[in-house]
Amino acid sequence: MSFKNAIIPLALFYLLVGWCMAPGVKAATLNLATSEREFVVTSFQIPGAASRPAVLVLSGAKGYKANAYSRLAAALNSSGIDVFLIHYISDADLAVMENAGSARVRIAYYAKRMPDWTAMVRVTIDALRQQPAYQSGIGVLGISLGAMPAMAASANSASIDAVAVVDGGLPASFKSRVRSMPPLLLIWGSDDQVFPLTTATKLRDFTRTLGGTAEMHVYREEGHAFFLESNNSNAAAARRDIVDFFSTRLMHP
Repeated sequence: MSFKNAIIPLALFYLLVGWCMAPGVKAATLNLATSEREFVVTSFQIPGAASRPAVLVLSGAKGYKANAYSRLAAALNSSGIDVFLIHYISDADLAVMENAGSARVRIAYYAKRMPDWTAMVRVTIDALRQQPAYQSGIGVLGISLGAMPAMAASANSASIDAVAVVDGGLPASFKSRVRSMPPLLLIWGSDDQVFPLTTATKLRDFTRTLGGTAEMHVYREEGHAFFLESNNSNAAAARRDIVDFFSTRLMHP
């Protein structure tokens, strides 16, 4: 499979307006499918055919509208890493989540969709591995809701070399099946009320009990969505943490 340079479906156009890209980087899309449905991956790839790492990104429930995704992608590209945004949330998913009457209903729906969302990560990796440029390290970044499929796909995987999580968690029903986890970075706001800081501490300790490495960066007096805020110095610092983490783990393992 190959990416189609700068051929962007109209439905994705709004995602790319205002994106600042590293010099020479062009947007491209790849249409993929799990056993349940088709989905789109938007890529930001460094020019050339040289081998390079890749980072797959899974957004929070609101998608990729925040400028933070633009800035992070540009920073990763500038560090020699290609970026792939997995549009795992369908219109049907969004409708259910927006109309859910309670957190309990949303959580039950997340559990129902988690196998397919996780499969999208694996399908994307398989598609990348078919290309000569992507035979080196691959990382996964999950933010808020996206952290759950990111961690579920990374657990027990020989294809994922590093995983970073921002204010999210591992699906509760999945924990008993986890036997290994790649190097893990946890980015957290100390005042997060959606996924409390204790969630991060438990994920760190759990990964270490498996023999894995886990580091946790906590930003004081920040809430759940701080990472996506504009003009927030802590958010900018957190993005630098992520770029440094993937650069170290994927480019200089």
